Amino acid sequence: MLDNIKAFFVFVLVFAFASNGYEAIESQLYSEVKEAYWYIMLLGISGVFLLLTPIEAISNLPKPIFIWLLLFLLTIVFSYALSSQSEVAQNIAVLLVKSLSVFVSIFILVTNQKLLKVGFAAIVLVLFVSVASNVIEFFDESIKWSYIPGRSAGWYYDANLSARNIVMSLLFASLVLPKKLLWPVIIIATVGVILTFSRGGWLMLFMVIAGISMLRAAKPGQKFSLLDIKPSSFLAMVFGGVMASLLLALFISGEAYQLVKDTPFEEYLREDTIGRLSGDFKDESSNHRGEVLMAALEMGMESPLTGSGLARTHEWQYDVAAHNDFATLFAERGVVGLAAYLYLLWIIWFAGGGYARLFVMVLAFSSITSHTTFEQPATYIFIAFALLYKEKSEQDQGQPPVPT
Repeated sequence: MLDNIKAFFVFVLVFAFASNGYEAIESQLYSEVKEAYWYIMLLGISGVFLLLTPIEAISNLPKPIFIWLLLFLLTIVFSYALSSQSEVAQNIAVLLVKSLSVFVSIFILVTNQKLLKVGFAAIVLVLFVSVASNVIEFFDESIKWSYIPGRSAGWYYDANLSARNIVMSLLFASLVLPKKLLWPVIIIATVGVILTFSRGGWLMLFMVIAGISMLRAAKPGQKFSLLDIKPSSFLAMVFGGVMASLLLALFISGEAYQLVKDTPFEEYLREDTIGRLSGDFKDESSNHRGEVLMAALEMGMESPLTGSGLARTHEWQYDVAAHNDFATLFAERGVVGLAAYLYLLWIIWFAGGGYARLFVMVLAFSSITSHTTFEQPATYIFIAFALLYKEKSEQDQGQPPVPT
């Protein structure tokens, strides 16, 4: 009975925070449903289950994760103390703490693999809603959710964030999807990512499709090996790799625009999106990335141990941020903040098998192309899932989910 109640709340909360639905409901549907209410509900439910099953909840949070949480919190507190303590710095500090509360709540609520599958089922719904909202926004010009006109973002408002979350949702959705539905869902996810016109999202999608194809081809509980896979699985893997490579080549070469030119689809394109389909990398988004990246590194070198303070790269003289989590962490939180992130990647890498490592690669790549990866609750849900998921061989052997 208790697990059924947990399952309901896991599904609702994962869907709300991973899809950004809690913000969309407030801004688009019911303004009286404040964001704070969702966090109050999250903390309240987690607190109740922590009191009801304290041993189960606490044992679900292994020592390495607890150490990382403390280290991460300390970097937030210390970097905020070094910051200007402006409204921007306050907002980012609060957002980081709220996101961590989502992370901890997942560990309190998801105490077994059955509940984790419920969370994955919610992620499948997140994927469909995210893609649907992107498609609706792209073809309905009266809807203006995205910060950047012409690039669909749906409920996420940020096209790059939308692409990243759809890709990560696809990775975890693949863990519960039957084989017959996997490729149709991959195609659906691909449509949603393409409409964001996020180049980083396109590359992450390629990584995940190729990674899923290889992992699905491997025997359960065994490392991937070309010698061990069935001919049908090998053909499916090759097909996935070829299709993903062709799709990526179309966008990078600029041939993608030629395919949609003089078609009804072209009327929905803007100058920026036409440039992205044409393989033009000299747009406003890309022109200053090298310059601001070097500026972030120089800022970090001024105080290499502790950084210059939270939100410094949001308040500097440039109109754009560093677009790189590694550089942003170094600039704002120094070597300590950067080490905390690398420690997290190390923990996830050894948390499970191929899917955990694929997630690390996607997360690291996202961090190279974005500076907002850790400013979103959805990211922490995906991190928690990567840490909690145990592949078949681990379940059979009773191995711990993280290195101890």
